Amino acid sequence: MSRRYSLSRIGDSWWLIIVLASTFLFITLYAFPSFQAEFNQIAGTEIKSLDTRLWYSQQDILALFQILQEDGRDKLRLFSGVVDMIYPLVYGALFFLLLKKLAGSFSTKKSWLKYVCFLPIIAAVFDYIENINILIMLDTFPNISSTQVMLGSAATSLK
Repeated sequence: MSRRYSLSRIGDSWWLIIVLASTFLFITLYAFPSFQAEFNQIAGTEIKSLDTRLWYSQQDILALFQILQEDGRDKLRLFSGVVDMIYPLVYGALFFLLLKKLAGSFSTKKSWLKYVCFLPIIAAVFDYIENINILIMLDTFPNISSTQVMLGSAATSLK
């Protein structure tokens, strides 16, 4: 009899949760601080990245991109286009699976918990919108439109 792996069976496997949690911790505790240190060094001062702000304005973006100079903007493009594209997939899947396990441990009377499991997926979607928008703003800098800023800032707030 062959073993078939379905999405629900994979979701029940702790090995996937452990791999995702390890990757999440590596990115959170090593990759993000390393990139932040490089951004600070390039800028010559401590800066606050767009991802970590609750909201930002067009002036905030222009000031950040100017202080980063071309080298910093290239580094931000690498970060937003690679590392920060992997991260939402990792945390979205990790927290979805953890919430799914938690919801499964409750009785079926709490069916609303099944919908809560999808909140990390929704957050990941907004994170992708934010990351793609940052890449577009980097490509159009210094001609960044107010629509781009509003979209990116809203996505940042909603994630």
